[in-house]
Amino acid sequence: MADSLRDQLIAAGFEAPKKPPGKPAGKSPKKKHGKKSRPDASGKKPHHKKSAGKNSDGKTPDAKALAEAAERKKLKAQIKELIDNNKVENWKGEIAYRYTVEKRIRELYVNEAAQKQLTAREVSITRLNGDTFLVPVAVATEILQINPQWSVFNATDAEEPADKEDDGYSEFQVPDDLQW
Repeated sequence: MADSLRDQLIAAGFEAPKKPPGKPAGKSPKKKHGKKSRPDASGKKPHHKKSAGKNSDGKTPDAKALAEAAERKKLKAQIKELIDNNKVENWKGEIAYRYTVEKRIRELYVNEAAQKQLTAREVSITRLNGDTFLVPVAVATEILQINPQWSVFNATDAEEPADKEDDGYSEFQVPDDLQW
């Protein structure tokens, strides 16, 4: 049992591995480009830092993009201040109030007073940083003036009908004493 595994396989009829032509035995090809990073004392390769002021492409950030980001931050801070100063307190309850946002039905559990205010379109629903707030309609319209894309539900005034489409039956009066 002193024979190596290689010798045993050759004796069993397997051929010895052949070396590909053109490559010298025992030498590995050298890299032509780049420096080889050597591990430090901890055994890890050094981490190369990106130069400051450059994005992932290695280019300096566009001044226009930075200005737009600063403007968005400023607008969001204004909206946050409006919501914090005018939000309705103690509106959570057990009554489900359903509303739609971008073709999706949302549900909010409110108390009876908040439900009456929402139904009368005295307050609006808005969201900020994942939280839901109820704010007066005047504040909601102010928010929409600052940022028209902001998510606000029920921001129309009470006098304004929610559905403005004319269905062709507006000339026909529905009797008040109609019973089903």
